[in-house]
Amino acid sequence: MDEAHFIIQHAYAETYGRMADCNDDLVESACIQMIVDQFKQQSTEYNRQSIDSDNLNVSAIQPLPWWFQTLLRDIPTNGAYGFWHHFSTSSTVPPMKFCAIGKNGSTEWRKVFKALNAPEFGGLEKSKFNTNKLLDDSSSSSNTSSIPQT
Repeated sequence: MDEAHFIIQHAYAETYGRMADCNDDLVESACIQMIVDQFKQQSTEYNRQSIDSDNLNVSAIQPLPWWFQTLLRDIPTNGAYGFWHHFSTSSTVPPMKFCAIGKNGSTEWRKVFKALNAPEFGGLEKSKFNTNKLLDDSSSSSNTSSIPQT
């Protein structure tokens, strides 16, 4: 394993690799909140043991890196669940709903979904990044027709 691969694997193991899996029926924002609550509990336990013990087992409950704690803390309120991050199309088989987190190519993904939906809207100029057709979403009671279009 080269050094770059090691750094990536280590960073993943210390952050995303420690996240609990969510049930398929749990909506993404509720899943994130469950994970945030879990990490808060672990942090509280770590702080309590740090105060109470000279023999702390750091590897078992080591706190998350500060930047990852900030990411998790801010996700529910920073617009990550805004309509501009959610795209849908009925032109694929099966139809698709897609969430693109900001700063990770959402502008480019918007262009892709507008191109996929162009036939439905009569051309690229009139196209939108969400289909007007109702798409089944077993993890949510909402549908794409309630998502604002731009």
